Amino acid sequence: MKKNQALDKAAVPRLSKEGKFWASRLKILYDVRIIVILSDRDLIYVTTSVDGNVTISTLVVSPQPKDDGTTLECVAENKATTTVLSDARHLTVHYLPTASASFGSSLDASNIKEGDDVYFECAIEANPKVSLVSWRHNNHVLSHNVSAGVIISNQSLVLQRVVRAWAGLYSCHAHNLVGDGNSNSLRLDVKYAPVCSPGQTTTYAVARQEDAEVTCTVQANPPQASFQWTFNNTADTIDVPQGRFSSSSVTSVITYTPMTSLDYGTLLCWASNEIGTQREPCVFHIVPAGKPDPPSNCTVVHRTRTSVRIRCLAGNDGGLPQHFLLRAKVDHGEHTVNVTASSRPTFLAQGYAATTRSDVRRVFARRQALYNTGGVLRPLGAVQGLDVLRGWTDTS
Repeated sequence: MKKNQALDKAAVPRLSKEGKFWASRLKILYDVRIIVILSDRDLIYVTTSVDGNVTISTLVVSPQPKDDGTTLECVAENKATTTVLSDARHLTVHYLPTASASFGSSLDASNIKEGDDVYFECAIEANPKVSLVSWRHNNHVLSHNVSAGVIISNQSLVLQRVVRAWAGLYSCHAHNLVGDGNSNSLRLDVKYAPVCSPGQTTTYAVARQEDAEVTCTVQANPPQASFQWTFNNTADTIDVPQGRFSSSSVTSVITYTPMTSLDYGTLLCWASNEIGTQREPCVFHIVPAGKPDPPSNCTVVHRTRTSVRIRCLAGNDGGLPQHFLLRAKVDHGEHTVNVTASSRPTFLAQGYAATTRSDVRRVFARRQALYNTGGVLRPLGAVQGLDVLRGWTDTS
């Protein structure tokens, strides 16, 4: 074959099924370097000497974890002399751990309830062997704590008497001299009976013949809950009929209207799902509405030549939404200015002339309630606050 002559397909070298490369299968070229791709990760370089007496074959391998423990053998055969030469190398491949997390084989992961024990297993392949295996819950490392019900042993994790706070994602992590390997994440779904949601309004101050819309919200898994209500006062305990309240998923709303003094007391709300009924009811107190306390600590927070901003501290609202009124007399009582604030006692009085002397007389908290007659908001009364900023004169 002439120099630089291309190889036909029959001349392309290949590894045998046993992983051997046979030199006699090459058509040796004079002073030509042959590069053959055995796969998308390995290369063979074959060169011959000028006189054609020396053939050098170089295999460049990108080892994978599956190659660990295999044997690579080079075999050269010359059919003219029936001579066969070979040499072998045992491959030891170091690689990152590969980890796979799974639930215990006897565990029904779709039906885990509060109080059950949960088992996890971590299957690991690594070379060299792993020196550390850890577990994480929602990406936070778990510590072995028998008293808390967290037991880590070898490549296993046991959670004893699980509670709903332990729901979430679990994964295992393995470490060896090469580095760290992370497993897949397993979602632990813990089912539990309803409990009261935190942060709810629990006291409702209402006047007689006034509607109070009481909302009961629970946490539950599964969230499909049914509700029951009970009213309790000093004289009796009454179950509320189903038609008197509405419910949806984890929320129930009842509209309660006290008509007499005996209608003030406590509303109790229970919810149930397929796991069970909540142990402790949600408790709501229905109390008579009272007058609001007066605002206090009124101070000037900003002023200009023609305006003044005043801020006070609100008092107790008496159980109903309250509105605030600032009354200022201008020019020695010749004019009166009323400034209202809807939710907080912060006022901006403006439009004064530069020489105006303002005497801020009173700050009121006005309480309003909804009567049933025509649905009109009417004042129930006012509480007079302290005299403040008497005789203030603009000096800017």
